[in-house]
Amino acid sequence: MDVGALQPLLHAPSTPSLSDSTGQATMDALVIRGGRKLSGRVEVSGAKNAALPVMAATLLTPGVHTLRNVPLLSDTRTMARVLEQLGARVEFRGHACKIDTSNIKSFEAP
Repeated sequence: MDVGALQPLLHAPSTPSLSDSTGQATMDALVIRGGRKLSGRVEVSGAKNAALPVMAATLLTPGVHTLRNVPLLSDTRTMARVLEQLGARVEFRGHACKIDTSNIKSFEAP
């Protein structure tokens, strides 16, 4: 999935996967260190498990975010409805998903 935004996005860290307290590998993390404006692109596969966290991450910064190579599944459409309930505008065109988080009303899931 190719992520592009008019506003700053996340920078992928150079560190590998994190581990939880049991020593088992957990989901990779995006580490944000403050003090600088974020910008750039992150290429991620077009899998549902990659798209859903990136869709949620658009809530971290107001603006228009374009996600490409998003699979058209019930899970991604459900996430779009959740984001819309929070005040985002979501539009799917083919495998591109445009999410406008400029007018978020709440960060609490319905």
